[in-house]
Amino acid sequence: MSKHKLITTINRELKDINEVIDWKIIKGLPYKREAKRHRLLLGMLSGANKISERPIWRFASFLF
Repeated sequence: MSKHKLITTINRELKDINEVIDWKIIKGLPYKREAKRHRLLLGMLSGANKISERPIWRFASFLF
């Protein structure tokens, strides 16, 4: 899976899970399981964004 497709998929899942969490908050239902999934997806998104930054920093360190 390409990096762009991975980020797009994670963002779509985050949007969907946010809607579920919002409805559960409105109805007064527990949303612990969805909150764990949301946290996991945010971590995955953060990791996917860091992958592209690493080579740039390695290259920049050779310049100084």
